[in-house]
Amino acid sequence: MIACVLVAGALWAQDATVSRGNSLIQQGRALKAKGDLDAAEPVYQELSEMTDTWQFEVAGVTGLFDIYQARGKFEEGIKVFRDHYLASHNLATLMLGVARLEYNGFPKRAEDEMVPVVEALDKGTIPADAALYLAETELRLGHHDIALRAAQRSHILYRGKGPVWFTTGLIINGILSDMGRTTEALDQLESLLDVDPNERRVLIRYAFQLAVHNKDLARARQMAEEAVSMPDLPGVYTGSADEALGLVLFKQGEIDGAVKALANALRKHPALTSARNYLAQALRRKRNPSAQTEDLLDALRNEPSAENNRLVVHLLQSF
Repeated sequence: MIACVLVAGALWAQDATVSRGNSLIQQGRALKAKGDLDAAEPVYQELSEMTDTWQFEVAGVTGLFDIYQARGKFEEGIKVFRDHYLASHNLATLMLGVARLEYNGFPKRAEDEMVPVVEALDKGTIPADAALYLAETELRLGHHDIALRAAQRSHILYRGKGPVWFTTGLIINGILSDMGRTTEALDQLESLLDVDPNERRVLIRYAFQLAVHNKDLARARQMAEEAVSMPDLPGVYTGSADEALGLVLFKQGEIDGAVKALANALRKHPALTSARNYLAQALRRKRNPSAQTEDLLDALRNEPSAENNRLVVHLLQSF
């Protein structure tokens, strides 16, 4: 009976912490949106002190950073991240501060702050989340060797953790591709499909890269068609399956099918660069282009913008 009471009490305390943390996050966002930074600061300070729940601590730390930055106190904002890292030795928290530095145009400072994280990578003591953040940041900074090591480490540590394991595998593939290591990049995708042959992101990436390198187009088409038949994923992958199929069909010389698939991709995501480029190439291959085709080609030549994207989608109604 006593044990049941203790368990119930622990669960209640946990629920109360989660409820309090979520409430503080909502309060902080509302106050920041109104520009009331003085009132928002103690809210985020309380969140930052909820060190037993990392997502609340991070919400507090990043909220404090945003407040300091809005006040023009950038160094104090970075100190918040550093102090929390020194107190908790949570490398992921430090990496969030590094990402803020890199994002705000201070790459050299970001590199300096990352030293403890890279040292942990070298020693093999880096946790999975910090390794993932390190890989993404080093990649943006153009440090492919370190990014690859960090991504590979996070991939090992996230093994069996579902979607995030596939994400790290795709990051490895992207880094290898950027480095010109095509065979290794494709082998990486093959290893992901061995675990889940129906992982849609992998099917899309694999089909696209096979088509880019003119390798096994029949298999690339099969994968792209399978991905198209699945529900679209939100965000960046919207339209990507149609884009991959369009590229495969273009490489196979099926221009009408390529135009249809690429047009579908751009209706969903009109800023997809590769889809725009290959649709333009496919349209130029068609005989007797119509006036609408010429208008669309003109639109595709311009940089994607809100207005340009609306024009592209409007012109695609004829295709």
